[in-house]
Amino acid sequence: MKNILNDITEIYKYKTMLYYLVKRNLRSRYKGSFLGFLWTLLTPLLQLVIYGFVFSVLFPNEIDNFSFFLLCGLLPWNYFISSITTSVDSIVGNSNLVKKIYFPRLVLPLSNVITYFIDFLMGFAILLIVFILMGNQIGITLIYFPLILIIQTILQCGLAFILCSLYVSMRDISYIVNIVTMMGFYLTPIVYSAVSFSSDIQLLLSLNPLTEIIEAYRAILLYGEMPNINIMYSLFVSIILLILGLYVFHKLNKTFAEEL
Repeated sequence: MKNILNDITEIYKYKTMLYYLVKRNLRSRYKGSFLGFLWTLLTPLLQLVIYGFVFSVLFPNEIDNFSFFLLCGLLPWNYFISSITTSVDSIVGNSNLVKKIYFPRLVLPLSNVITYFIDFLMGFAILLIVFILMGNQIGITLIYFPLILIIQTILQCGLAFILCSLYVSMRDISYIVNIVTMMGFYLTPIVYSAVSFSSDIQLLLSLNPLTEIIEAYRAILLYGEMPNINIMYSLFVSIILLILGLYVFHKLNKTFAEEL
C-alpha cells in the first residue's frame, strides 16, 4: 500500500510532464484541422441540432426535451469511451519514453483521461448554455455536478490503469474492449430511460455503474432533483476499481520495459 501511495505522490512531482502530455494530446487531435479546438465546442452543438431534428420531427419521442435527455447520456458516454479506448494503448504507444527515461508511468493513462475530461467539461458547458437559452431553468441541484463527475472520473482512472497495464503483455485486450464497449452502449441508459423497464431489468441495468452516473446527470439538470441514493453504488465500484487499478499497475509496471 505504501508503494502505491508513493506512485500517487510521484504524479504530483511530475505534474509539469502531465501538463505537457495533455497539451500534446489536445494538439495532436486537432492537428491539420482548420477549426482546431473549436470542434470541442461545435460537436455537442451539432449533436443537439441533429438529434433534436431526428427525434422531434422524423421519430417523435414521448420523453420531454429528448435532445437534452439524449446528450445528458451521450456526453458522459463519450467521455467514458474515449478515455478508456485511448488509455489502453497509452503505455505501448509511448514505448520509446518508457524504455529510455524514468518517470511515473501512471501519467500516461492519466493524461488521456484528463484530455477527455476537458472535452467533457466544454461539451457540458455548451449543453448547459443552450439548455438555458431554450427557456429552461437550472436548479440548485446542479451543485451535485462536480460530485458526479468525480465519481465518473475515478471509475475511468481505475479501468484505464488496469487495461493499459494488461495490454502491454496481452494485446487481445484492445479487441475485448471494443466488443465490451459496443455491448455497453446498449446496456447503459443513453438513448432510453432505465425506469421505462420492469423492475427486474432495472436491477440488471443498475449493476452497470454508469447507469446511475448518467441518471444522476439527468436528474440534476433536466428534473432539478438530487441524485438517487444508488449513486453510492457507483462511488463504491469506482473506488474499488481505482484501488485495484493502482495495485495492478504497480505490480506490472516493473515489467513494462521488458515486455515492450
